Amino acid sequence: MGEGDPKAIAEAIRENMGVLNSLHLRTIDTLSKNDELQIRTLFWTFIKKAADRRNAVAFDQIPVSAAKMLHVLAPNLLSPWDDRSSYHYRCDRDAFVYVNFCWIVQHLAAAVPPGSIR
Repeated sequence: MGEGDPKAIAEAIRENMGVLNSLHLRTIDTLSKNDELQIRTLFWTFIKKAADRRNAVAFDQIPVSAAKMLHVLAPNLLSPWDDRSSYHYRCDRDAFVYVNFCWIVQHLAAAVPPGSIR
């Protein structure tokens, strides 16, 4: 992840604990339109908290860092995302597109028969 301020990231987690708790145990098949605003808001929050404005290279990775943090906090609902995923699915790296990517992952996951992955 980026080299953001760990205290600022911890603060963002504390400030959003209610929303994060509501998402933590959910799975990708439960993603709904009602989640989109919450996910975008969390994404923007973690972008701000993960930013290391002293390092242009790390700053470029901030959307990836935000997505990875969200994935760690709600691993079965919010997908990991990186530059390769962004390129492959022709996604820009912003909060709206991250939510769209979660919809793509939901669609892909629905094609996997239950119990086929162990």
